[in-house]
Amino acid sequence: YQVHPVHQEFLRNFSSYWERVIVYDIEA
Repeated sequence: YQVHPVHQEFLRNFSSYWERVIVYDIEA
């Protein structure tokens, strides 16, 4: 099974997005 580059990019953006959301929730 090989991850599609676009899908991999999406996952990376998605995880970094959630990291910002979590940090924002903690700091809020």
